[in-house]
This record gives sequence, C-alpha cells and structure tokens, in this order.
Amino acid sequence: MVKLKELKMQSFRSFADADIKFPDKGLVLIRGQNPETGDPSGAGKSSILLAIAYALDILPSEFSATDLQTWGSKVPMQVTLTLEADGQEVIIGRGKKNFLKIGERTITGSAAIAEEQVKLFGFTPDILKALTYRAQKTPGLFLGLAPAEKIEFLTAVLGLEAIEKAVDSAEKRAADIDVRLQVFRETLEFKRKTLTPVLASDRTKLEEELQALLVKQVAIDSELEQLDKTYKVKDFQDKLAKAEAFLEVAKKNDADRRRIHDKELAVLHAQEPQFVRAILDCQHALEEIKTLEGRLKVLRNNRCYTCDQVWENDDNTAEQLIVQKEIRMYTTQANAIGHWNEELAKVQRAIKEKVFTTDPNIKKLEEVRDQLLQTKMDPNFTQRKHELALLKRDVANDIKMKEILLSNLAREEARFKKEQQDVDNLQIQVNELDAEYRAERDFVSMMGREGFLGVIFDDVLREIADEANARLANMANVTNVRIGFQTEKVSGKGIGRRQINAVVNVNGNQAKLKSGLSGGMQTSVEQQVDLAVITVISRRAGKTIGWLCLDEVFVGVGQVTFETALEVLREFAETRLVLVIDHASEFKENFLKVIDVVYANGQSVVV
Repeated sequence: MVKLKELKMQSFRSFADADIKFPDKGLVLIRGQNPETGDPSGAGKSSILLAIAYALDILPSEFSATDLQTWGSKVPMQVTLTLEADGQEVIIGRGKKNFLKIGERTITGSAAIAEEQVKLFGFTPDILKALTYRAQKTPGLFLGLAPAEKIEFLTAVLGLEAIEKAVDSAEKRAADIDVRLQVFRETLEFKRKTLTPVLASDRTKLEEELQALLVKQVAIDSELEQLDKTYKVKDFQDKLAKAEAFLEVAKKNDADRRRIHDKELAVLHAQEPQFVRAILDCQHALEEIKTLEGRLKVLRNNRCYTCDQVWENDDNTAEQLIVQKEIRMYTTQANAIGHWNEELAKVQRAIKEKVFTTDPNIKKLEEVRDQLLQTKMDPNFTQRKHELALLKRDVANDIKMKEILLSNLAREEARFKKEQQDVDNLQIQVNELDAEYRAERDFVSMMGREGFLGVIFDDVLREIADEANARLANMANVTNVRIGFQTEKVSGKGIGRRQINAVVNVNGNQAKLKSGLSGGMQTSVEQQVDLAVITVISRRAGKTIGWLCLDEVFVGVGQVTFETALEVLREFAETRLVLVIDHASEFKENFLKVIDVVYANGQSVVV
C-alpha cells in the first residue's frame, strides 16, 4: 500500500508556505475560515487536494500549472509530496524542480518520472485520479461514465488491455477474413458453374470415326488398284497381303487398346478402396470432434475430463487450448469428407463407363479381305473408277475435318485441365481461409466478452454491486435502494461490443439512475458505488492506494444522511486515509483529525 505522509506547498495558489502532515489512516476533515467574508468558502481548502493532485500529475482537466502559481509572488511554485510505499519513503516534487526520489535513487525528467509513478502505484495517472480524487461538482467516478466507458475503465484497472486488444484484433481479423472468404466462395461457385469438362466419350467417338474413315480410304484405294489391274495371281496376292496386313495391324491395335483398358480399370479399382478409407478417416475425425467437444465442455466447467474431478489449478486455459487445437485439426480432416465422397463417386462412375468394345474396323477389314477373294472385274470400269475418285475425295475431306476436331478437342482438354487446377487451388485457399476464420472466432469465443473477459466483468460487477448495496443499506436516504449492473451487446462496424448499464431498484421497483432518484439519493448512490469500486479494484488488482480525497461531495444531502455517510466513510477509513472537505463543522467529532485553513491578508494558512 502507498500511504500519504506529508504535503509541502510554496507559492501554490493562496498558500505562500505550508507544511501538512497526514495520519496513515482515518477520516480527516479539512475546513476553512475566511474572516473577511465570515464564510468558509474561499479559504483555500480545495488547494490542498489540488496540490496533491498536481504533485501526482492528476490535476482536473480545467486546471493548468500556470493557474496554480500564487498571484504577485516572485517565489517559484513548488509542491513536495512525501509518500510511504511498503515501508520505503518516496518524495515527489513538482514546480520549480521536478523529481521523484525513492530511497537513495532520484529520478528526473517528465517521462522517466511518469513511468516510475506507474510502477509505484500500479495504475496510470487517469486511473489513479479516478481512484483517489473527487473534485467539487463532479458526478460519481463509476456511474458518471458512459456505458461503454465503464467497460474500458474496468479493462484498464484490471490490467486486461492486452487480452482486450488481442480479442479486438481477432474480431477484426475474423471480419476481414469473412469478407475475403465470401468473395472467394462466390468466385469458386462461379468457376464451378462455368467449368465445362471434355468428355472422354467425345474423344473416343471422334477417334473411332477417324479410324473408320481411314479404313474406308484403304478400301477405296484397294478397289481402285483392283480396277487398274487384271486378275493376275501376283496382283491378287499383293492386294490380299495388304488387306491382311491392315487387318493384322487393326487386331494388334485392338489388343493394345484392350491392355490399356484393363490397366486403366485396374487403376480405378485400386483407387476405390483408398477413397473409402479416406471417408472412414473423416467419419472417425467427426467422432473425435464430438469426444473433444465433450472434453472442452467439461474443462469449461472447471472439471477434469478424464476423472470428472474439480480441476486442481485455478486456470485450465492451457488444457482448453490443447483440446481446441485438436478440434481444429480434426475439423480440417472432417471437412474433406465431401471431397472424398465426390472422388469416390467419380471413380465408380468411371468404372461403370469403362466398357471395352472390339474395334468395329476389324470386321470391316475382314469383309474387305473376303471381298477381295470374291471380287470380279466391274464391266463398267470407267464409271466405277470415277465414282471411287469422288468418294476418295469426300473421305479425305472428312478425315481432315476429324483431325481438326481432334486437335480442337486436345486444346479444350488442356484448357479444362488448367481451369480445373484453378478451381482446385481456389478450393484450397477457401479451406485455408475458413480454418483461419474458425480459429479467430474460437479465440474470440473463448477469450472475449462471451468467454474469459465476460466472466471476469460479470464477477467484478457482481462484487461491486454487493459492496455498494451493503453500504447503501446503512445510508439514511437510500436504505430502500439497491443497485445492479447489466451488460448488453451493441453492434459497431460489424463487430459486437458490450457496455455496462446501471440499474437501480427502489422499494422493489426498477428505475433509471437519474430519473428514479432524487439529487441527494443519487449523490449517496454514486458515493457508495465509488467506494465499492475502489474496494473491489484494490482487492482484485492486489494494489491499494492509501488515501481518498473528497472535495464537498455531500452537497444536497440532509443532516441524517450526512451522519450515516460519515459512518460509512469512517469504516472505509479504517484501512486508509480519507480527506474530506466540508463546511459541516458540527460533525467534527466524527473525524480523527481536523485541518483548519484560515484565509487572511490575501494568504491561506494552516492552523
């Protein structure tokens, strides 16, 4: 705990020179006298609290250092604040000389002093001001914050900024990935719809038609030769040998096709069990995911998933992360089940379609051979030769057309192969983005406001409400008032945000803070909530600031309420120093010490 020990002021506002020593704890009243006006106002009471704030660099925003220099004084302003931190003396000086002294070590320079103060108190200047100083005419520390600001305040004082930033970054990354993922999916869907495969049956049909034309061309050439020659044995034997040679080639090609067909069919049959095994692996992954999700649920209930006993350590987050990593690994594997089902269906279709048919040209060549054995010279030689020449020309044109079509088909096959590769690559990118998106959303779900942060905020708000309500029960004007806090989710730029709303209950009826309470009741509720916040934050953060400065915070409350408020403050001051500026001198017996400030001859003096 850091305690307030002594304050020295030189040329500070209406104080020419003053030295004030403070007790370690207890309720201390600072009251004023102004003989010139007969009124306690304007004596310089608030300057004491401002001097403390100035030394700690937590002045209210409406003040600047130039506003604090004593008017007309040539002596430079200097404020020296002595503290005690864990038994060690700490001295902070601001004004003409800026320094921070801890033991034998002296720090100078604004940045170095500010950094050292954060280490000393454990809080930033803004948080330190919120926890130690209530200026005049200011709303309650916590209830005066906007709903979204309450979340930011708790995040800062509980040291959750790193987790909050990590969750915000994960939400933004998830939103960005989701946009990219949508674009990729739409592109993938479009490419799949426009992807036109080249059927193997188209190529086979063209090749068979081309082969038939080539056979026909051979038959025409053979008949032309037959017409040009006589039926000599040698000529007949040559023609027969040629026909049989073509027949032998056709049969050999047919046998080669049969071997290729059998080999391709064997490959397809070999692929089928591989894809079945892959599908079974995916189904196994789905079962593993269910098991791991059950484990994760048990872990989130702070129990061991192997023995169902309560987790020995306070935090099983590491074990949860391991289980979630395994879930993501199996999820990636399970997501491939559609792919393997599609591959299996392709293979099965291919097996079904893989039917071997004997080359019909073999039969035609056999017919040509048999015809040669039976052919006789056509008496109308000239006419038949002319018909065969025309037929040969048409067949040659048809062969050329089929070759062009096959060439075009080859280009289409190459184009389809490239487009299919593009689709496959795009699918890989979609899968990777989807995995990234799921990982980011899993992190947000586990660590964000619906997970780790949400649990902490709910617990802290419940503690604050319990502390505040325990004090409100002792306050004369709000014994029938209870306060609670609700968190709600609001949307902003596509990312969910949470805010804290205060809800008061008056005689069992829910009401808004400002419209449901009178001014004095609202003042009492704000004060007790502030004390509750300070108590809970000190307990949660493990860092206690040993003083609280209250500058005329009881305006608008009655005498009975003021007395009960002092009782609550006196209990609060059992562990720290509470400095109260007020005009109610009749209650001075409620205070451990009274500091009187008298304004005379243009100067304030502590008497």
